[in-house]
Amino acid sequence: IRNFYKVIRRFLLNLFLKLINIHSTPPAATYDEIIYVAEAQSIVKYGTDLTGAWHPWDLKPTDSYYTELTSTVLTPGFILFRHNPILASKFVPLLLGSLLPVLLGLIAYRLRKKQTVFVLTAIIATLNPWIFQFSRMGYDSIFSVGLYSIGIVLLLYLKNWHKLWSMLPFFLGFYQYQGHKPLLAPLVFICFLYILLEKYDFKNAIKNVKKILSDHEILASLFVLIFSILLTVIYLVRLPNLSSGERISEFLVIDQEELASTVNQERRLSFNSPLTPLFVNKLTVLSRILADRFLNSFNPQRLFIDGNKAVDTFTVMDYGYFHLIDIVVLAVALFFFLEKKRDYKALAFVCAYIAIGTIPNVIRTGSPWIIFRGAFVFLGLIILMGLGLSSFINNFKLSNKLLIIFAYILLTTPFFYTYFVRYPITHTTHTAFYERIVASYVKRNSDKKIIIIPDRADATFSY
Repeated sequence: IRNFYKVIRRFLLNLFLKLINIHSTPPAATYDEIIYVAEAQSIVKYGTDLTGAWHPWDLKPTDSYYTELTSTVLTPGFILFRHNPILASKFVPLLLGSLLPVLLGLIAYRLRKKQTVFVLTAIIATLNPWIFQFSRMGYDSIFSVGLYSIGIVLLLYLKNWHKLWSMLPFFLGFYQYQGHKPLLAPLVFICFLYILLEKYDFKNAIKNVKKILSDHEILASLFVLIFSILLTVIYLVRLPNLSSGERISEFLVIDQEELASTVNQERRLSFNSPLTPLFVNKLTVLSRILADRFLNSFNPQRLFIDGNKAVDTFTVMDYGYFHLIDIVVLAVALFFFLEKKRDYKALAFVCAYIAIGTIPNVIRTGSPWIIFRGAFVFLGLIILMGLGLSSFINNFKLSNKLLIIFAYILLTTPFFYTYFVRYPITHTTHTAFYERIVASYVKRNSDKKIIIIPDRADATFSY
């Protein structure tokens, strides 16, 4: 019971922090957020979208660029806060974003049962720029991340057949961000393996097959794994008939045209040599392309310095998805992670978790965009930092532990200054704020002849 109250306190603290200036920061909602908000309001009032042709139980998106159930998951906010649309639209993201540090702390604690692991992981996640920003926005990635994490915690913590309850958040999470659909089965699989190998090491697992098949905890976990695989297979079967199927060409591990073009180009620009077919072929080019996509998930410029200014216009662009101090924390974490000789299971779990998180980037053609697709990489790095930092900090007495934690919190404050003081101004550049001011002025002075000289050829004033 005491541990339960600690979890509740962490959640409430997160919720309090994320509610600060929620009505004014971010200063505007993006088009994607407005689509989901409008659908959610329509579902509450009519049970359908605004066209009347779509229902939540159809389990299909209204458009290829949106998801199946994000607007449905938003509906509790519009039921509870009918007269406060801003709070209503942010209610569920705030809950999931506030719960996420607690969930990551619980996952880390499950891997190494020490209270400092839970506390440090939760603190790092609470102060993480990516989690903090998207907890206050309505993008579909925070829904899949939050619901998958709830499912993982239930699967790892519940006993016996109670583990089947994890299927509900897994189901809801699957029908959120499209890029995270391929991750469900692999994530459940590593949880299943961890549960299995925790009770039976590899040698015993082979010898005790009959015992394993009668173990309710293992059977329940296996059932959840089968459920996640079936959910993915059924979706893939339905995909050609869904609007989201229009984007299937964007997700190709092997693009034959791209491979053939690159191979031909490189061979044309090489001297004639019998070694050319050995070193320049589809396999070598594919390996290089996949390695490039994989490593882009860990782009240090994006992680620690600034976002992708070409596409991340809705976030704090002059700050990374992590703090600069996190570079030191990650280095310390990697060094101290193997504190215990038996930590190889935890290390394997975290490495697999991070590797699985790169899948949306690896299978996606085109330019890399990790802010959504790399979400589970970010979460895995946070778990790694929490585990490693706890091993480091346990070498000090309590007063020094508190000093290290305080120093870390202090070194994260530049982000919060940027977010609350600069971001409300800089963000307006990308939400047509200036154009709306001009449009409002013209409307209020419609009886006057006004000449507008825009600074961009594509500027519009139809607001």
